[in-house]
Amino acid sequence: MKKRDLRRVVGHVVLAAMPTLALTTACRTTGEATYVVRSEGRTCRDACASLSGSGGEGSWRVAGVMDCVEATEVETASSPRPGADPSVSSEGEAAQLATPVAVCRMQTSYMGGIGRRPEGLVVSEAEGTTEAGAFFARMEQLERAAVVAFARSATSLRAHDAPSHLVRDVLRAGRDEERHVVLAARWRAHFGGALASIDVPELDTRTLDALARENAAEGCVHETWGAVLAEAHARGALRASPILARDLREIAIDEASHAALSHRLDAWLRASVSARARRAIDRTRRDAIEEVRASLEDDHADLDAIGWPSRAARVRLFDAISSEMGWRSGSSTSLARSAA
Repeated sequence: MKKRDLRRVVGHVVLAAMPTLALTTACRTTGEATYVVRSEGRTCRDACASLSGSGGEGSWRVAGVMDCVEATEVETASSPRPGADPSVSSEGEAAQLATPVAVCRMQTSYMGGIGRRPEGLVVSEAEGTTEAGAFFARMEQLERAAVVAFARSATSLRAHDAPSHLVRDVLRAGRDEERHVVLAARWRAHFGGALASIDVPELDTRTLDALARENAAEGCVHETWGAVLAEAHARGALRASPILARDLREIAIDEASHAALSHRLDAWLRASVSARARRAIDRTRRDAIEEVRASLEDDHADLDAIGWPSRAARVRLFDAISSEMGWRSGSSTSLARSAA
């Protein structure tokens, strides 16, 4: 897909939704969830800490431990076999087994929005003296993560003898993300946001199959959706701050280019893998679409200062880009009706 074509699609989608875009809401970046994990000899907090960085519901990721309680999980054992657990009676009757567990109340972080997320990404909480400050702290994190993601992709593509023009464009996209980090950091500081860290582990060069699945989710879906959000955000911010709108517009143009690059990468990768791998790519793509769809249901907080589109507007945007891109997920229900 050419950059010009995807920019046209994004502009058309956002323009269609603009009459109803609001300047009052933005997705919250924090939440909490409860999990149960086997202790396996660890302290309660150590057992809960093992969950940090794992996937939560939709676009949410598990962050730090808020609280933990030691408990016991009881299950019934079946009749004994040679070498069976000695807690089962010698007569072969069922016995009750008690497994120590930790009940963990975990802080969760919203990871949707703009940017390509590298595998293994773990982030600290995005905080600020204002909601807008926390929002841009999270944006800065995601842009920094995208720099890593593109660098990794370039390394893997070189290892698999990808066309030089694709490697060149991936490296260029990484430089774009470095500029986005600077822009996001500027607005984070302006709105009172605190610098938040990211942690991305070192990984070996990925197989083409793994690279294709990641590109399908993080590029073809999340970056395309990110381009739409960035364009809507830029237009919504215009009345609040023309300077902010200018910076967001720069990001939106780049994100549309990155999304178009993802679709070009997808074409080359699909031609380079097996039919079975292509089916896995399609499943990953559908899962990513559903992840974006699920993120639309998140709670929101007032963010009048930055012009983020309301939930209802984002639902309309999602329906529109889904129609333009031929996206299909697990739900056939119109999102627009649910947001009414």
